[in-house]
Amino acid sequence: MVNEQVSKAIRQSNNKVVRLLIKNRVVRAKFKHKFKRELKRVNQQLYEKIQLISVLSITNQELNIQNNEKNQRITELIITHKRISAVNEKFLAVNEELILQAIETEKRVLKLTQTHHKNRILNEQLNHMQKLESISRLTSGIAHYFNNILGCVLGYNEMNQDVSDNIIDESLKAELESNTKQIDVAGKRATELIGKMLTYCRQDTVKFKIDVKPTVEVIDEVLVMLRPALTSEIEIQTKLECAANIQIDVMDLRQILTELVINARDAMKECGGIIVISLQIVRNVRPYCVACAGKISGNFIELSVTDNGSGIEPDVISRMFDPFFTTKEQGEGTGLGLSIVNGIVHRSQGHILVDSTMTAPNPGTTFRLLFPILTVI
Repeated sequence: MVNEQVSKAIRQSNNKVVRLLIKNRVVRAKFKHKFKRELKRVNQQLYEKIQLISVLSITNQELNIQNNEKNQRITELIITHKRISAVNEKFLAVNEELILQAIETEKRVLKLTQTHHKNRILNEQLNHMQKLESISRLTSGIAHYFNNILGCVLGYNEMNQDVSDNIIDESLKAELESNTKQIDVAGKRATELIGKMLTYCRQDTVKFKIDVKPTVEVIDEVLVMLRPALTSEIEIQTKLECAANIQIDVMDLRQILTELVINARDAMKECGGIIVISLQIVRNVRPYCVACAGKISGNFIELSVTDNGSGIEPDVISRMFDPFFTTKEQGEGTGLGLSIVNGIVHRSQGHILVDSTMTAPNPGTTFRLLFPILTVI
């Protein structure tokens, strides 16, 4: 409306100066109006920028605060890490010391265990020696009485020989002479055995002479003697892998084999089985003797008797060489057989091992007698 009026006034005015002034005024009014709008817009933008700057400033402050907190946390973490490192170093030092102490303790425990084991072996050996001393005294007494009885038996046997000379019946005379001859042989062997038992029991310093025969021959002799005492359900096999001779008296060897074969027979009396007698050289043997608990080391001549009976319980194995110990029923055993075997074997500088199992499918027991390998002079 104003612009139209101004335009109209300019057209109506004839004065050039007036028209210029009016036009100038109009231009100034337009410029002022436009400047106000532009200024308002600029102010608005400036306000918005100020607001943005304010927001950014607040955000920057918050970030600074967060950075400060992070720096503090980092500082705390560094301090904590240093403390943990110091504690860890102390822990490692203490742990190393504990490890050293544990090693020393283990060494002491091992040493104590070895000492205890040695003491146990020494105690077992002492008990064994005491048992041997007891059985030696008992054997001495029995041997004296048995020697007297044998004297009577041999005396009456000589009388039977005199009587047989007066018998007319030749067949009866021959049978009686054969019987008296066997009695005389057995009696003399028994007398010789008793003499050696008495010599051993007295612990004489003079060594009696031993009668050594080839071991294989003695085994054959004993088997011939024992076959009638075995049932038809029991078979005897031999595995004689070497010709080495055990330096032991022939009567002692016969007694050992007899005792072990009879024990094997009794172990298989219900169902029968096989008894194996073997002779071989074994090398680098390093176990412990089951009878005297002594450590064994070296090469030996091994005489073994194996059966496939019911086996022996471990508790029985540790006691079966004790005098008068037996698992047989009353009247079936004296408990002296294995004790005598033990005495003979150790008197010959030997040792005894026992392998036994009670579980199927292969139950059974093996007595392994180890004798030193010596050269006959």
